[in-house]
Amino acid sequence: MSRGLIIFDFDGTLGDTRRNIVTTMQMTIKELHLPNRSDEECAATIGLPLAGCFRTLFPDIQEELIPRCAETYRRFFNENLKTIHPEAFPDVVETLAILHQKGFTLTIASSRSHNSLTELTRKMGIADYIAYILGADDVKEAKPKPEPVLKTLADMHFDAGETLVVGDMAVDILMGANAGARTCGVTWGNGTKDELEDAGADYIVNCINELIGIVEKNESNNRIMKSFKSTAWLLPQPVLIIGTYDKDGKPNAMNAAWGGQWDMHEIIISLGSHATTDNLAENPEFTVAFATKDTMIASDYVGIVSGRNTPDKMEKAGLTVEKAPNVNAPVFKEFPMTLRKWNLSPSTRYTTLTFS
Repeated sequence: MSRGLIIFDFDGTLGDTRRNIVTTMQMTIKELHLPNRSDEECAATIGLPLAGCFRTLFPDIQEELIPRCAETYRRFFNENLKTIHPEAFPDVVETLAILHQKGFTLTIASSRSHNSLTELTRKMGIADYIAYILGADDVKEAKPKPEPVLKTLADMHFDAGETLVVGDMAVDILMGANAGARTCGVTWGNGTKDELEDAGADYIVNCINELIGIVEKNESNNRIMKSFKSTAWLLPQPVLIIGTYDKDGKPNAMNAAWGGQWDMHEIIISLGSHATTDNLAENPEFTVAFATKDTMIASDYVGIVSGRNTPDKMEKAGLTVEKAPNVNAPVFKEFPMTLRKWNLSPSTRYTTLTFS
């Protein structure tokens, strides 16, 4: 069993490719007769997809020129690999070997193409430690969007709470944070420490072997610890089904997405504005059922479909309704447990339900 998932950026984190990238970018700019850009300006775009690099360097560039820029860049980069050989940063190979041996699953999420990553990891001697590679051409939305991390989690069967994202640029940190994972910035790449801190990195390291201590220190019960930071709820939450009658005695069910225990006698639920809240304004009595795996389809349906727009919602949901004893509210027989007899205390955002 894996002890956790570590997602690495590649350029500037594992591989020292700055010289290759900057040289290739400037050769591309020259061939296409674009205005010159300095080493620092070119390096600042590392981590972005190629199209994003050229849009950043040339905000007024014609969109139809972008594919030609990318094609020219790839041609020059492959030619430059023959004379400029990217290498792994110091201690990268040894650290990946140790993390792999300790049972951590190691993957890469990069703005580089998949084929290029496959070739470079092999040449750098780290391919045997990498369980999964995801390139810019494997996703629709690149960094700092969370898709590269979310796709990795789905394909590798991990949760965000088991995951550490490691990178040298702010976009890497934001990508990991947007997916709910912990993040670690590295100072030997193309971003600055201030940029990594401003992006909200949970950790910043000056040498890759410092990662070993971080993941072991934060490991508990074979999981990398997840910091929820400032959050209003603890997860996972139950799926609560709220049962009400409208003014004509017609039943309705709502899937409450946000709710939890308030104290020993109360729960609190965020209801928003729905047919259920319309019903509660007429009749403040209702029931609360707990969804289960067996009722998943019906529970999802009543959460997606509004009783305001679908008069036969309950018939389509396939739930069997009976009136709750002592409460003017429906019970749905498919749910194994239902709470009833509540007093309602509404607020501007939440509804507090007191069991009586």
